[in-house]
Amino acid sequence: MEQMTFIGETVPVEWTQEMGWKRPLCFVWQGERHVVKEVLARWEDHSFPRAAPKRKRWYHRRHRTYYEVETLTGDRFRLYLDRGAAQPLWTLLGRLVSPS
Repeated sequence: MEQMTFIGETVPVEWTQEMGWKRPLCFVWQGERHVVKEVLARWEDHSFPRAAPKRKRWYHRRHRTYYEVETLTGDRFRLYLDRGAAQPLWTLLGRLVSPS
């Protein structure tokens, strides 16, 4: 079972538009460019945040697309695109590591 080392930083991402979704091509983290070799998984989150008002509306929901990616160096990362932000905002959630 993989474990994730939390990062939680916004990062610049180069992406391409695919049919119905944005595919990340590369991202920059800690001054290093990470080229995405493969998108291993992708899923949507439309849940309500904990701080949502009692009377919930559709626009209070999260509008995130999560990605699990593998880079050319074999590193695996999880990031998400916040589509509900004023400008699309990419966040590097963490690095996936296999226990030794």
